[in-house]
Amino acid sequence: MIASWIQSRRIDAPMHVSPLEWSHGRDWMFDMGVLKHRTGGFFSIEGIKLDRRFEDQYPVNMPIINQPEIGVLAFLITRTKEGPRWLLQAKAEPGSEGYVQVGPTVQATQSNYLRRHGGEETAYLEYVTGDRQSYLSWSQQSEQGSRFLGKFNSNIVCEIDEEIAPHNRDWKWVDCQTLRSALAQDYIVNTDARSVLVSSDWRYLCEDGQPFSSKRSGPQTTKLSTDWGSLTERELLFQSYEKRELSVESVNAWLAPHHHPVGCSYEKVALEALTGWEIMQNAILPQPGIAGFEVRNYQVEAPRREVRQWHQPLVLNTLLERYYLFCARIDDTIKICLALSDEPGFDGRVQLGPTWQSDRANPSWAQKCIEENLVEPILGVHQSDEGGRFMAGHGRYEFVEIASRHVDRSAKDCLWLSLGEAQQVCLAPGLVTNEGRSTMSLILTLL
Repeated sequence: MIASWIQSRRIDAPMHVSPLEWSHGRDWMFDMGVLKHRTGGFFSIEGIKLDRRFEDQYPVNMPIINQPEIGVLAFLITRTKEGPRWLLQAKAEPGSEGYVQVGPTVQATQSNYLRRHGGEETAYLEYVTGDRQSYLSWSQQSEQGSRFLGKFNSNIVCEIDEEIAPHNRDWKWVDCQTLRSALAQDYIVNTDARSVLVSSDWRYLCEDGQPFSSKRSGPQTTKLSTDWGSLTERELLFQSYEKRELSVESVNAWLAPHHHPVGCSYEKVALEALTGWEIMQNAILPQPGIAGFEVRNYQVEAPRREVRQWHQPLVLNTLLERYYLFCARIDDTIKICLALSDEPGFDGRVQLGPTWQSDRANPSWAQKCIEENLVEPILGVHQSDEGGRFMAGHGRYEFVEIASRHVDRSAKDCLWLSLGEAQQVCLAPGLVTNEGRSTMSLILTLL
């Protein structure tokens, strides 16, 4: 249902994206070593030199996105006799696979909703810019700390009294089961939507308000491992969801010794002075072997966006990144493993990410599990990462199981959580990385 709707939106109003030389752009300029928008809004591309602790993970010198504005990512929902219904948006973004994917009802940067682009108003904004105490959930969550400096978005779920008419064909109301099933499909639900869903109260994603209830049928997807669709597994998942011995406060206390002093992660460098990088006619390119990404300039034509045509730089990723969330049966409970993610854009703070990811240092025991193929797949998707800032940012996200005998319980760089504890951690601000939330969104398919 959702896939066919997204496909129709891709066909009805296609987006066109083409390379553009810096000198031919009207809105972006190099100024004092920074690539910025003429208004001073939106975002900028800046150069940084990283602290030595990152030398095995990232290029020592690299360009990065500086977007200090707090964006709005918000779903509207309404309750019916059949359960909650969610208002989805077919969001068109230049860097997303197929250009159009499911986004939150409202997905807008501050510059966009303040209309610094001179275009149309952001639909439904009036519902999600009020008193945050009135929302079903609200938290500020990070974007990729490997590509952004200190970027956070408000993740919101707002309940309204009735199912209002969609603004146009780019918005659609769906039921919980339809939305959950879409999370298991490749290139259908964008990372912003996944972030809001994971950092919301998972009860609102269930028809009966009971996550992992054995009274409901299992997930409607052919990708799921057969065993994980059984009644026995659902009962184990429910038990894990009900178990909440580890508090958010204790997770914060566990993370505290791993944080670094503010300001020690990097120092700013003019783009033209970045060692190992060169500014070309339409790109900022690394020397061979320096990095798996580059910055390029594009012209975008989008007949269904607030502005029909614009120019912007995008971070072009040249590698397929992979992310694994491990689960295991520990102490008669299904638990998931989140690992420390120390990323330069978090400015000294450390968050919890997937158990293993290809662009980060990983726990040694998890690295061994991947290298020796000791993981059993449960569910996986291919996904575009942040299509508004990345071009072709493809990632493979997988939820996998490992035998408890392969787990190193003494490892100091990872934390094992029940599903109930994981939900509480995701509801809290700034504890789980963007990659961690995207990977954890696969669990929501099992609800």
